[in-house]
Amino acid sequence: MTYPMKHSFLIFIVSLLLISCGSPETKVDKEQAEAHYKLGLEFAQNALLKNSLEEFDLAIKNDPTVAKYHRKKGLIQYAMQQYEPARKLFAQAIVLDPQNTQSYINLGMAHYSLGDKEEAKKQWETAISLRPNDDDSKALNNLANVFKEEEKYDQAIQYYEKAIKWAPGNTLYLDNLADSYRKIKNYKKAEEVLAKSLKLNDHGLLAQFNLGMVYKDQDKLEKALSAFDRSLKINPLYTEAYYQLADVQRIKKDIKSARVNIQKALAAEPENAKYKELVLKLQSS
Repeated sequence: MTYPMKHSFLIFIVSLLLISCGSPETKVDKEQAEAHYKLGLEFAQNALLKNSLEEFDLAIKNDPTVAKYHRKKGLIQYAMQQYEPARKLFAQAIVLDPQNTQSYINLGMAHYSLGDKEEAKKQWETAISLRPNDDDSKALNNLANVFKEEEKYDQAIQYYEKAIKWAPGNTLYLDNLADSYRKIKNYKKAEEVLAKSLKLNDHGLLAQFNLGMVYKDQDKLEKALSAFDRSLKINPLYTEAYYQLADVQRIKKDIKSARVNIQKALAAEPENAKYKELVLKLQSS
């Protein structure tokens, strides 16, 4: 069909308008972006995650070229258990700033939470290799945790010790290391490491709990009871300590006390199969 020249000109103009509407240019406003970013941080500090997410969204809208905006938004989505959107944001942060160690650590955590341990390991190894003099303790601890889950305790110990060299005052790393020594039945070393942890923080919940496990494994039942009791005084909501306390009491034939404590654990986690199994054992005792 042949159009008159006037109609052809109008069609040309409309086409140009459609093209321009389909690809608007992003207007960057760095000042507004930074203001929204700071407000997002403030909301995050007060656990107002949805508000924080909205502010980081606005920061990215005003300036999509800043890596920290994507990473912080990813951290909020990770905290909200939105792991796939978080993964994409951490990956974008790396595109914008390939030298940021924390982005690789965060990306590894997203992959780990999505069930891809091998990809998580790769990201943490990248974080470690990125800067030779950078503090790699978080990535090292994360890698050690995976090796521990895989029951590769020698490798776990090696990585925990590397993490501790970077952060000797980090009691979590010490507690993790001690538990790995317990797993290979090196109880003396486990107790030494836990003593260091408790010297740094005598109210360490995990240290007291792990000490209880070390004593339980060696059949030092009175010491185990005392350690589990101390862990519960620090945090009365720690259900696993109630379970272990009840199990030690069962071994000691203190069935009445064991029943009381396992019910406390079961009240918090009524679908926990391990807790239910102990209840059945105690019912038949």
